[in-house]
Amino acid sequence: MTLRKGWNLDRRLDEQLDKELETLTWSSVKFTNTSKMHIPVNKRGVYILSINSRIFSESRPFGIFETPAYIGHTTDIRSRFNDHTAGQSATAVWRRVPFEMRRFCTFWYAIFPNQTTKSVLMFYEQMLIDAYGSPLGKINSVRQGDVIKATAL
Repeated sequence: MTLRKGWNLDRRLDEQLDKELETLTWSSVKFTNTSKMHIPVNKRGVYILSINSRIFSESRPFGIFETPAYIGHTTDIRSRFNDHTAGQSATAVWRRVPFEMRRFCTFWYAIFPNQTTKSVLMFYEQMLIDAYGSPLGKINSVRQGDVIKATAL
């Protein structure tokens, strides 16, 4: 399955998106490693790295444009944030965001209960990727043909 790169404009998607995503409490921090102290430790969740427009950033409508650039899931949101903002891996997200753009990035995250299974997190991650794409992402959470059985919380 090809990873979606842009927003899905198919109206049927609105019917498919689980209302659970809307009811989650979403928090955000700047995409800088020093922000990690504001993120809970050992908590499961899904997250979105969004990028704001830097073009005419003080003017409307340009200053309010924002789009998801990377979507993921994790069993430890702070650890994953640290990997993305300061990780040494060649695939760390901070390496894919040009330095001058990083100040326009926001890391959004929603915490799930600790008993939430990895497959449920993958389900919500894939739902977000299907809706918004993930231009900085390399893979889909769910391979074509895989079946994920998940129960909404």
